[in-house]
Amino acid sequence: MNEIEKYIDNQFFIIDSNNLNSVESKLFGFAIYNENIIFANDMNENIKLNGDGVYVRILKNENEIYISQDFNGSYGIYLYDDGSQFVISNSFIKLVDYLKDKYHISINNDVALSFIPSDLCSIVYTQTMINEIEFIPRNHVIKININNRTLKHKKINYNENTIPIDSKEGIEILDNWFYKWISIFRKLKMKTNDLKIDLTGGFDSRIVFALLLNSNIDLNKINIYSVNDEMHREDYEIASIIAKKYNFKLNMPFIKKDIKINDIQNSINIIYNVKLGFHKYFDFPKTINKNPVYYFGGFGGESLREYWKVRPKDYIKTCKDRAAKYSEEFVAPTINVLINSFKQLQKDFSIEDEQSKKLTELLYKEVRNRNHFGKIAVTYYLTNQIKLSPLLDYNLHKIKKSDFDENLLFALIFTRYCPELLDIKFDNEKSLNKDTIKYANEINKKYPFNIKDLTYISDPIEMINKNNIVFSEEDYYNQINPDEFIENVFLSNAFKQTFEMHFSSNLYSKIINEVQNKKFQPLSLVHASIAVLKIINAVNYNNEKFSKNQFDWLNGFLKIKKFEDNQLNSNILDKIIKYDIARLDIKNKGNRINNINIISISDKFSKIMTPDWFSDDEGKGYVIESHANKINIKFKCLNDGELNISLKSKDIRDKNRKHFPIFIDFTKFIINEEEILKTNELVHCNKPYIYKKIVKNNEIINLELEWLPFNSNSLYEIK
Repeated sequence: MNEIEKYIDNQFFIIDSNNLNSVESKLFGFAIYNENIIFANDMNENIKLNGDGVYVRILKNENEIYISQDFNGSYGIYLYDDGSQFVISNSFIKLVDYLKDKYHISINNDVALSFIPSDLCSIVYTQTMINEIEFIPRNHVIKININNRTLKHKKINYNENTIPIDSKEGIEILDNWFYKWISIFRKLKMKTNDLKIDLTGGFDSRIVFALLLNSNIDLNKINIYSVNDEMHREDYEIASIIAKKYNFKLNMPFIKKDIKINDIQNSINIIYNVKLGFHKYFDFPKTINKNPVYYFGGFGGESLREYWKVRPKDYIKTCKDRAAKYSEEFVAPTINVLINSFKQLQKDFSIEDEQSKKLTELLYKEVRNRNHFGKIAVTYYLTNQIKLSPLLDYNLHKIKKSDFDENLLFALIFTRYCPELLDIKFDNEKSLNKDTIKYANEINKKYPFNIKDLTYISDPIEMINKNNIVFSEEDYYNQINPDEFIENVFLSNAFKQTFEMHFSSNLYSKIINEVQNKKFQPLSLVHASIAVLKIINAVNYNNEKFSKNQFDWLNGFLKIKKFEDNQLNSNILDKIIKYDIARLDIKNKGNRINNINIISISDKFSKIMTPDWFSDDEGKGYVIESHANKINIKFKCLNDGELNISLKSKDIRDKNRKHFPIFIDFTKFIINEEEILKTNELVHCNKPYIYKKIVKNNEIINLELEWLPFNSNSLYEIK
């Protein structure tokens, strides 16, 4: 293991309940303490952290271990607990790799399958792709009793969203936040020019820029950065207007001392150890900064203003529609994990209305914030970029969103500390309501503010307490492009064959199309697929290692299924599997808008299709194929109609396109606990068994079905 490998490995921990005595106190990441940025070498047991920063902290005393995390839960704390032993890590992937040859693990199919079509990161609250691993909520701390080897985690009360902004206490919190971050800017500027500040056309980065303006430092000695490309054209134009108004230059040359990451494995490990299975956009680092660069942005600001104001059912529909574009089989898992996440959030935050828009806002704050902004901040830290957002300050989140206007906090910040910034337009025709600005000014009159005089700071005047990273020169050499490497892996025949043991060739083709045509993050689906296959591989290894007999090993081959086309990666199985595929044609007949909504399906690898020929003026039809020999399907009928279910075999044809009869022996068929079949039904594609039932709008149907291929007990009589 070379120096960079050791450096990366030391950023993560594994705590096993069987080895608690070997645990040592340590800070992973960085924290903000007394308006200073502190690292592991600055820590001692007397320092009390309050959530500011990007960290997981292990604090050990004589008989107890405390594991705490930053306010946003950026790293994530991952807990395996089977009731007799537990293992904890700040990396999901490293925890899985540790567990796979020590303790039993199993895959959570819904979480795994929902991740592939997700937007840019996981949408799951506390579940992970491994059933036995919990993603501890961001506002929880873990306490371990060393002698008893027991563990519990409890919620921290940050008093979020409790204090009215138009109250004296609310204004005091706001002013204290303002001066705190001005002090952080100034303390850093007195020690280094290695500051980088994002500036876009949006609300959030401009709030941070308002703090920077008031810190009275030389803006031309730091890097105020705005992306200048076609995708961010409006952002750059607005940032240029701001730069001209305040007489500074954008994108000043940034002199950094970099350490080249010595091989591709280290670049990939930095990202995979943090993001794999939780985020889909990967920017593989090629260098690590020798000295820390302090990177300020407005990330997380969405949680403080009006954003994601939709009902859970509407958000579920958006995600469901996106999943359906890739494969119908992703739809049910996506719905399942979202329903489960919303139920957990409803319980944890005591929200009565299951369709409250607050639940969707919470999903953003409790899930997306940490999986997106948090994971990015951790990967930045691992390359010695200290990513900071004043809008993730835990004190600012004490302020309650105003019933008058949820954007009142932002209006108050602008009018109170830098009103002239409101004279410059925002991107995408966004604006703050005039009545909201008027009300903010009324609050300012009630609680007036006068900024303190601050001396001007141009150049650093003292050495910073640096988080220096030093590696020997002999490790320096260029590496190949990690993105090209990942793309080549995905395009390889070996990977394609493995992929198509679990997914369809159709999905593989769709991903290839994105790789070739998508301009921004074209490998996002590749990374998601790799994450799921990585977990499948770990679980298969684990199951084989802990199988109790040879039958378990043999039976494992029969459990290998696919999403859609069921073409197993075996010439023999490919020839015989068609004789065991049951087909269900389901249609709620009525008018053009008649449909069904598949709520759940037990065979996660069945093929679900909605062919054009099956959708007409009588409604939308579904064709489901499975070779699991047993399937349970729960679906909702949309609109009154006549439910038609045809039990068939797969449509097989010869080289002249003539039907070739494949017989399937249906042994059980139950609808809503009513047994439909009195005897076995032998069918083929052109001689189906047809079931009909009058149904009402929103009626739930529970279908149970079992079958065998044609066998010696089948009765060869087609009715």
